[in-house]
Amino acid sequence: MSVCVCGAEIRWVSTRQGERLPIEPHASASQGPDRYHVSSYGDGWTVVEIKPSSPMFGHLDHRVVCPRR
Repeated sequence: MSVCVCGAEIRWVSTRQGERLPIEPHASASQGPDRYHVSSYGDGWTVVEIKPSSPMFGHLDHRVVCPRR
């Protein structure tokens, strides 16, 4: 885990395609785009994208919500 320049904790994760993303460490959003579900835990988390229409809670891509963006 690391800390963004805005002070928020972020966790770097990988998608199944190998893309690295900074996500919020706690699943906090139940609607909208740019949400991810952790499919594999361990030293590195693997995530899959959640469909925007799904009511499932997910981790947000921090780049989208960062106040310093």
